Amino acid sequence: MTRRIDWALTAVLFGIGCLHNAVAFVAFDEITEEALFFVGAGLAMWFAVALNVARLRHGAEHADLAWLSFVANGLLAAIPVTGVIAIASFPLLLGWSLVGTCGGLFVLSAIDLFNTRRPALR
Repeated sequence: MTRRIDWALTAVLFGIGCLHNAVAFVAFDEITEEALFFVGAGLAMWFAVALNVARLRHGAEHADLAWLSFVANGLLAAIPVTGVIAIASFPLLLGWSLVGTCGGLFVLSAIDLFNTRRPALR
């Protein structure tokens, strides 16, 4: 059951990353610092998706993947929270959906981390 939830949340995170990058090309008419920052955030989400997929496929054998996924999901969950606190005009729907998705993946990767068969970081 947790594997299905894990795969579903990974797919949702991929969708949020796609939406984030698509909006970047609609919202910005020219290449600016803000546009590059926006696209970079979408690419970070895709990177976290890649780590989650690798963890889901090979995490039981490689605790390092569980650690990397754990850290990536934790950081992606924390960044929108700090944005909401710092900037009142932060897009709340996308930000809180990212917090919920990555928060769930953070918990599931922590479970995988404690269930790995090999010691990590050797």
